Amino acid sequence: TALAFRLHYVAAATSRQAETSSLAARRLDDGDLKFHETTFIASHNAHAALAVSEGFLEPLGANQDDNIIDQLTNDGVRALLLDIKLNEAEDEPLRLVHSTIITLDYGGFRSGLGSNLIPFLEQNEDAVISFFLEIKDDVGENSATVRNRIMGQLQGIFSSLTVNGVPLKDMTFKYDHDLWKDHEDWPRLDEIRRSGQRIFVFSDRLEIAN
Repeated sequence: TALAFRLHYVAAATSRQAETSSLAARRLDDGDLKFHETTFIASHNAHAALAVSEGFLEPLGANQDDNIIDQLTNDGVRALLLDIKLNEAEDEPLRLVHSTIITLDYGGFRSGLGSNLIPFLEQNEDAVISFFLEIKDDVGENSATVRNRIMGQLQGIFSSLTVNGVPLKDMTFKYDHDLWKDHEDWPRLDEIRRSGQRIFVFSDRLEIAN
């Protein structure tokens, strides 16, 4: 049965505030809530942060103050809106970018996850995290090739990065998994946590929906 898509996210620029940190640290009894009944704080261009900006232009394009792990740990963020682009001239071809007048590069997607998301997930075993991936510069006659290569990069990254020994690909939510075959709606958060499928990945490209 197809699961209805009725999620609520609050997109916000995060900042280091005592009251926000206090709320982020508080463990809410939310296990009985279904996924679509829960409101999460979402960080727009979470990777484009002053904390990791270099040079003159990158700080001008920053959307956030803190890096991703601090947003997750201190600000209660549970959804990351990330712009990604393929640049095969780089050692890490899949890049975290932010397009203003020009496209600014905030580092490799794999490195960003490895230094921010992985340690957070290892320390917070009940955290449910969502990604919203927006693909950049994949238009034109080579668009299908670019998207296929981006998909290959994502598959490789989610296979190689692990959380306490478990590959990220095994932690992503799979709506057609046998666990959910009797569900007519999104599962409850406690079901999601018990399943281990606590990473949700959404994309603006059908070719990435795998």
